[in-house]
Parts: sequence; structure tokens; C-alpha cells
Amino acid sequence: MIEVSSAFTAVGVRWTSGLLLMYVTYDVSNVHLHRKYVNRKFEQGAQMRPSTKPTAEVRTPLNRQRVLRTAVVLADESGIDSLTMRKLGVAVGVEAMSLYNHVTNKEDLLDGMVDLVFAEIELPLSGADWRTAMCERAESARQALKRHPWAIGLMSARTSPGPATLGHHNAVIGSLR
Repeated sequence: MIEVSSAFTAVGVRWTSGLLLMYVTYDVSNVHLHRKYVNRKFEQGAQMRPSTKPTAEVRTPLNRQRVLRTAVVLADESGIDSLTMRKLGVAVGVEAMSLYNHVTNKEDLLDGMVDLVFAEIELPLSGADWRTAMCERAESARQALKRHPWAIGLMSARTSPGPATLGHHNAVIGSLR
């Protein structure tokens, strides 16, 4: 092993067809990263440059649920008015335009976020007294809206309800029959 500097150490050096290849391991708080250094024309005292090939990193696949959950977290932290597609893209680790593969537009994003909030509200129990069912539903809605105060104004204003919203409304109407 050849000591290159205190930040990294070379773990392999070899000549291939007149090229000098050096494999380097970085040691940063017990995380080992490997990078291949290539010097195309090796001369005495020439500088070693890192390969320009991007390193593969493990990413969590992006899907609609992940986009919506991250948007809810961002809205909880800084409010619905500060939520932008660009900030959401940064939060999930993609460019803003990549989000449009999972949501049609910002209105679709808001509809999905409201549907996630409705999914947190417990449905009234079937067969229970309507007063008891409505009191339990009201308490559950209060707890959900305390966690997501930005949703209060959006819940009644959305024109495209999602499955959780429709299921909630259906259960409420069913308990009032």
C-alpha cells in the first residue's frame, strides 16, 4: 500500500498499455469510497486526475407516494405557500421536471396531499350511534389538522377528490343514515 496523503491511500497501481492506473480508497468516518485515477500520458511529475465517469449511487426509487409524502412534510415544516416543485425536487433528490412523471401538475400534487391528510382521519365505525361516530370523527380530524394546519383551507376547495377523500365522505354519510 502506498501512502498518497493523510486523506486517502492508494490500494493498487498498475501499468496498462502505457497508462498508469491508480486505485484510491478514501477513508471518511469509516466510509470507504473507491475512485480510479488515470494518467493518459504518464510523464515524470505529471498530475493525476480523477476519472470523469460518474460514480453509481444507490437511490430510493421515486414514485407518486414518495413525492406526496415528501410534499406533506415540506408543507408541515414551512407552509403550503412556500412549497414549490423546485424545493420538492431538491428534497427527493431529483430535478423539478422529473416530478411531472409522478404528478400531472401542482394542482394534482395538492389533491394528492389533501388525500393523504384525509387518509389519516379515522373513519366512523359502522353500526355505532351517529353522535358517537361524528364525535370520534371530529376528534380524529382535529388531530390530523393539528399535524397539518396548511390542509384546513384546501380540504373543501379541491375539485378532484382522491380515494381516501371519497372513502371518508362515504363513511360519514353512511353513519348518518
